[in-house]
Amino acid sequence: MESPDQYCRYLRGKNAYGLLEGGDKPFLNFDPATTTYWCLRTMGPVGPDSQPVHLSACGKEDRKCFTMPETEKTGE
Repeated sequence: MESPDQYCRYLRGKNAYGLLEGGDKPFLNFDPATTTYWCLRTMGPVGPDSQPVHLSACGKEDRKCFTMPETEKTGE
């Protein structure tokens, strides 16, 4: 599965096989067959809006709880 262009900053994933497919996002594993997702705000599989947490659902701005990830600041 391709890494989404945007995802909620509170989305996290755990892969049973320890794959580090997240690259610069090590807490997001993108193997949909074996990855379990959770929300850092609720610390569970359901977001603050009472909807399931998943990579395909937590990358959409139409969810009320969606928060864009912070971008790294470059030297100013």
